[in-house]
Amino acid sequence: MTDKATANAALYEQDFAQWAAETADLVKAGRFDDLDTSVLWEEINAMAGREERDLISRLKQLVGHLLKWQYQPERRSRSWITTIGNQRDEIQGIFELSPSLRRTAALRYEKAYALGRKLALNETGLAKTMIPEQPPFTLEQALDEEFMAE
Repeated sequence: MTDKATANAALYEQDFAQWAAETADLVKAGRFDDLDTSVLWEEINAMAGREERDLISRLKQLVGHLLKWQYQPERRSRSWITTIGNQRDEIQGIFELSPSLRRTAALRYEKAYALGRKLALNETGLAKTMIPEQPPFTLEQALDEEFMAE
């Protein structure tokens, strides 16, 4: 590792924002020998994971609110409708920025449903037997702006 790459690695430990800005400049300039590529790889890999976690989190919120809507109709509120709409919008935004996540969302839906079910059970106090372990609606339905679980 060069002295400049060592300095780049040290900066990562001291000031992430400055490291990111300087690393972007080094990449743009093609000065790859001045980078600590192992740290850069870790950060890029972590970015991909954050996008996936964000998608799962938003799907969890969407599913949880759709389940509350379906299984507690007497408690329906405008805030639930707002949350459902906001999560759908945010998920579509994720898909626009990362189309690969749209293609693999079905693989994440099972996990997101389980988390959303848990959220709905915790927030409603309903018995576990009241909300099915398998999704009563598809991912496509959950994302459809016209769909409201009934």
